[in-house]
Amino acid sequence: MKKICANLAGCICFILILAVLTVVFTPKYLENDEWPTTSTVLGFYEMEEDSVDVLFLGSSQSMTSFIPQEIYNETGITSYNLSTEQQNILLSYYWLKEALRTQHPKVVVLDCDFLFPSISTDNPLNAEEPFVRKAMDFMRWSPIKTQAIRDICTYDTDQDQLSYYFPLLRYHGRWKYLKKEDVTFFFEDHDSELKGFNNRIWVMGENDYHTYDSIDEADKPAKMMENMAGYLDRIEELCRQEQIDLVLVKTPATTWSAKKALTMENYAKEHGITFVDYNRSDVFHEMGYLYEQDMTDALHPNMKGALKLTSYLMPVLKEKVEITQQTDPQFEETRASYEKTKEETMEELWKMTEKTLSTDGGKQE
Repeated sequence: MKKICANLAGCICFILILAVLTVVFTPKYLENDEWPTTSTVLGFYEMEEDSVDVLFLGSSQSMTSFIPQEIYNETGITSYNLSTEQQNILLSYYWLKEALRTQHPKVVVLDCDFLFPSISTDNPLNAEEPFVRKAMDFMRWSPIKTQAIRDICTYDTDQDQLSYYFPLLRYHGRWKYLKKEDVTFFFEDHDSELKGFNNRIWVMGENDYHTYDSIDEADKPAKMMENMAGYLDRIEELCRQEQIDLVLVKTPATTWSAKKALTMENYAKEHGITFVDYNRSDVFHEMGYLYEQDMTDALHPNMKGALKLTSYLMPVLKEKVEITQQTDPQFEETRASYEKTKEETMEELWKMTEKTLSTDGGKQE
């Protein structure tokens, strides 16, 4: 009996050590990093159950475009930006399923960019393996995660399911790059003060992008990736089953076109859902959007741009969300820190803009 107990204790110790080492060796992208994906994911789990009215899903383009705290401050609507870098539609689908374990949003806002082939990768998942793992590593274990892993490795046969279940197989080489933060991670809070929004402080300073007047400019619709289109259908069906309003959006991006917009307009009409296209010239004019000043690069807005994109979406959300409570402590406690961040960021962006304008002689495109 003593031998059995000793063996059992040894197994438990081994499992605990393995679990600790797994967390230590798994890369973490926190709020002091350029792309705080880990904070986004862990922060979502910190939200009180049934407290999120609107859920944002999509890639980094969505991550930098929609500000939950601003929406709350102006409308009282609670939201969370659960977008991650290169979040393809497969990942958006499984994160929606995971979110529904604890939240029952009234609206899901999904960015459409990754429905179409990326110009940066020919990966069958339309996203590179490191970014897929960033989105998946800190998802909690459940049948949802195991099914997501199966689907990921079915499409991308270069990936190994076992390395998702035992991340040390993938990350054991990180031992020489470990930092103090990899250990202190266990003793820190992991909420996201900005509720998943990624505040980008940079000004593009040039304009190589052109809006279009209407989808009539497209001679034919663009073709979605077949597997991504399949997961869009799953998202649409799941939202319908859960009585969630699905809103499709496309934030300003040089990768977008009237042909892609025509595809999404047709899909939205077929399924009776809303599509908000920020790339139309009339929308740019209505928002007062200045691509060279409101973007950090060809795909991502800075806070100045994000405030315009967020504000433009608010009337759509207000039509779909009935406010059931006047205040939410989770947003009230971050209101002051957000306003300070907003003020400091806008001041810095104006300095960058003035410097850019003085460099090019004050000319604006």
